[in-house]
Amino acid sequence: MKNSLLLAATLAAIALSAFNGTTQTPAHAAVDTPQVNHQYKVSTNTDATSKASFDSKVQEFIAKNDFAGLLNFCTESIASGNQKAEAFYFRAMSSYNLGADINVVLADLDRSLEVNPKFVAALDARSSINEATGNFRGAIEDYKTLLVIFPDNLNVLSRLTNAHGMLGDWQGVISDCNYWLTLKPHDPDAYYVRAIGYIQLGDVPLAIADLKHSSELLAQLNRQDEAAQVAALIAQLESGQPVG
Repeated sequence: MKNSLLLAATLAAIALSAFNGTTQTPAHAAVDTPQVNHQYKVSTNTDATSKASFDSKVQEFIAKNDFAGLLNFCTESIASGNQKAEAFYFRAMSSYNLGADINVVLADLDRSLEVNPKFVAALDARSSINEATGNFRGAIEDYKTLLVIFPDNLNVLSRLTNAHGMLGDWQGVISDCNYWLTLKPHDPDAYYVRAIGYIQLGDVPLAIADLKHSSELLAQLNRQDEAAQVAALIAQLESGQPVG
């Protein structure tokens, strides 16, 4: 099918808006785009004394929004031998908030994850930056790691689905939606997004079946305008008209 970018944009809008209020994200995993109000937390895999000292200083800088001071503090801490994942992560986020070159930020996030490959805050930040800069393949790898850590996190799954769609990996989109439906079996958006994948792969009958499920569920949820839009798409497909 043509016009995959248009459908990918539709997929992105659906996938990223479908989970408002439904995310089961742990408090220490922001899982959003990197902003200055990131929920900074220090993990617990450091020596108790040094961790307390480092954590205390970090929180002091954050409380004052002193990212220049935090950047200098982390740089000095690293130079003095602190090779913990947190030190590189906070230096990366300081650099980000100060408008540094994104490659500088990513280099420190990479180093943080070399030390601790399952450091959630760094995975979150790196995946968000990669997605924002169009590196969807890099984002996908981090989303997959996050899903191993939090297998029922619909927010992460929606972002993974979106990234597959932006790459035109429609089989990946369908696989994501299959998993999505194991977590939330009656989600009309999951059926809709999977239908988009089927449309892209040319499997119109399966697309229509999913769209009918989506329309019925939307109606049950009193999302009548969306149900009508899906019904219109079904009619378009059944008449053989091109989509996009």
